[in-house]
Amino acid sequence: MKILLVEGRDDREVIYQLLNSYGLGYVTKSKQVEVKEVGGVFNILDKALAEIEYSNDLITIGLVVDADSDVMNRWDSIKNKFDSFKTVPIKPENDGTIFTVTCQDLSEVTVGVWLMPNNQSPGMLEDFIRFLVPDQDKLWQRAQNCVDKISMTELSFDTTKKDVQGKKAWSTKATLHTWLAWQEYPGQPMGLAITEKFLNAESPHAKTFIEWFRKLFNLPTVT
Repeated sequence: MKILLVEGRDDREVIYQLLNSYGLGYVTKSKQVEVKEVGGVFNILDKALAEIEYSNDLITIGLVVDADSDVMNRWDSIKNKFDSFKTVPIKPENDGTIFTVTCQDLSEVTVGVWLMPNNQSPGMLEDFIRFLVPDQDKLWQRAQNCVDKISMTELSFDTTKKDVQGKKAWSTKATLHTWLAWQEYPGQPMGLAITEKFLNAESPHAKTFIEWFRKLFNLPTVT
């Protein structure tokens, strides 16, 4: 059994569409790799540990989680959860981390971790999607300017209470969805925006993610 755990529907759909773009969509459609929405990062860690400890046929498990405001704090929470296995690297690999754990029955499970957006920077799925906006896109800067000009006093809520990244996370999401609203088909979800080629699935960051996924689940290189 091979599983990929993600935080939510947007993560799942983005990954589906990226895999389709690289000719790898068959692995999820056929359930060779089962993608499961689990919720937040701590739910993912609990679910991963339970799968490793109690599943008799688990071969590979991948975790895609937001780094949020501090990459190393997030990595330390992962290390602490898997502390009993003693095989988690000290820090995440820049191109996505893969390591092996040995279960109580002496079977081995391959574990992969991808920290959104790029294993190096604070952020989340939307920061990863920002990397897929085509270079020299004329509307991105305009969308950013529009959001930057909004006075926080004009909003009906406090951005600092939205999530762990506060105003920065809100601004990133607002800018991205403003930009998506200005495409040929306004307001497409992030996954469909990849399908419609508003977002560039050939960007270096997308390729790095796909290569991590391919290595983790032992898939052939697609040319």
